[in-house]
Amino acid sequence: MRKEPLQPRPMSLRPWVTGLGVLALLTLAVLVVTQQVGVEPLTRMRYPAESAGRTVERHFAFYEAYASSPAWEQLFHRLLFGPRDRVRTEGIAVYRDVLQHLQRRADEATSWALLNTQA
Repeated sequence: MRKEPLQPRPMSLRPWVTGLGVLALLTLAVLVVTQQVGVEPLTRMRYPAESAGRTVERHFAFYEAYASSPAWEQLFHRLLFGPRDRVRTEGIAVYRDVLQHLQRRADEATSWALLNTQA
């Protein structure tokens, strides 16, 4: 009597598992899109210069230590934020926008916020 070798059974996911996976991915996609679109206008911010400074300086500080990071980490951050030159250009554009905003509202801007943004 000869036995036939056992054949592995194909893996099949239950339909509800697939549905939950699709729902989770759609939820994640909606969160990512709404977070990028929902940028606060400068007129509604209480401290626009300080907020811009914290955000932009964080990116600038990261790219200062960029060369000492492992290659995979550099690739990951380039995929997320773009190349260093583009991040610097966007950061300078943010500071210019904030500076124009502060100059239009000179009565609301503090002198140190204006000077820090100019620097």
